[in-house]
Amino acid sequence: MIIEDACEQQTSPSGRTKIGDSFVFKGVAYKREQLVFGGFQCGDYTNEEHDFLVERKEADDFVSSVLDGRLYEQLAKMHDYYEGYRELIFVGDWDTTIRDCFRKDATTGTHTAQLVQSARLRLQPMGVQWFQAWDESDAATEILFLDKYAKGIKNFEVKQPKHQFHVRDERVKLLMMFPNIGTRKKVDVLLEKYKTIETIIEYAIQHPKEMEKELKGTRIGKDTIDKISDITTSKKEVHYETRTSEGTDISEGNNVLSERPKKVYGAGNFYRRRKDNKHAESP
Repeated sequence: MIIEDACEQQTSPSGRTKIGDSFVFKGVAYKREQLVFGGFQCGDYTNEEHDFLVERKEADDFVSSVLDGRLYEQLAKMHDYYEGYRELIFVGDWDTTIRDCFRKDATTGTHTAQLVQSARLRLQPMGVQWFQAWDESDAATEILFLDKYAKGIKNFEVKQPKHQFHVRDERVKLLMMFPNIGTRKKVDVLLEKYKTIETIIEYAIQHPKEMEKELKGTRIGKDTIDKISDITTSKKEVHYETRTSEGTDISEGNNVLSERPKKVYGAGNFYRRRKDNKHAESP
């Protein structure tokens, strides 16, 4: 039987927690009671034999508990007053959680993200293992795994779920390859405003002045808009320069926007020109 801490909020329409719904759906017996070890309440899930103790954290609660220090107080109690296997189950997408921390603002957002990322590194010295669950059902599966493993039923395996495909992540990768964009902050501004790459390109080609006005105050200006338009519509040729010790070598490609005169650098060229001028001056 799985025991759920009575303090866990019952947010399901059934009057149970969402993890409790998963237990019922899987036909697993469970009950709610206050989990107390050494006179202190700690942990969210265990079994009747107290073979393991799980602390469950959703993304928002995890971040806030790291910032106010509550997480470390909870884990310290697990470490000091409970002897057995200890695990923290993080429910949510870890990468998205870190990105959300960065988005708060340029200064505190970066500090918050670094603080939250470091929290994972502090778990193991406190004797707590880490498991990432995508949702409450996945968290329930991990709790059942711990219960069965503790009882010696080891002829099964639960794997970490594969990273889910996010369309927005792929859009970010593509946009960061565009010239004059290159930074995540600019990409987020564009996607928040125009939603899709197709819309961004459409505005850059058909409504560049309107787009420039809408993006006023950001670090995205006329140069970036023109680049997006040129890349997606231009049939002109683009040249590529390779600087060498003897000068600038221009090799042409299929998409060149302009041509520049070939320049020659270096002291050798200076003396060569001086020698040529002397020959020209002599009768």
